[in-house]
Amino acid sequence: GMTVNSTVSPAEDDDDGRAEAAVTTCALLLDQEGKVLSVTFDCVEAAASYNTTGVLTWPDAYKSKKEQGNDYGMKEYSSIGKEWYEQVAALENYCRGKTVSDIASMPMKAEDDKQGVPAAAELTSSCTISCDDFIAALKKAEMNVK
Repeated sequence: GMTVNSTVSPAEDDDDGRAEAAVTTCALLLDQEGKVLSVTFDCVEAAASYNTTGVLTWPDAYKSKKEQGNDYGMKEYSSIGKEWYEQVAALENYCRGKTVSDIASMPMKAEDDKQGVPAAAELTSSCTISCDDFIAALKKAEMNVK
């Protein structure tokens, strides 16, 4: 399953514009009862800049957030001192043995101007990233499994 969120800012005078897309993916394996045997989440943030003359600039390559590992740089801003890949691993672990419906209905809260932060007791000390896109990708993955 996959979700895409995009934003665009216009180029004005000496300021470049920017187009960004965050692609969140979910690979899912369910047992015969619909419980998660394996789930893998990842995200790629792709961006391009452009100026008022139409010159477009792309990076040569993109790495997913998991591929970036510690270089992603979330740990220093995290209230729990965990990097992105560590937090998503906690979410993946939480999902195992549950149905997609169970996961999608887990309690959420708003925290630090983010919506969809897990409020489930098992995740409050290990995952403070917004999970809305993960849940949406999980639901799409489930539709592709059946």
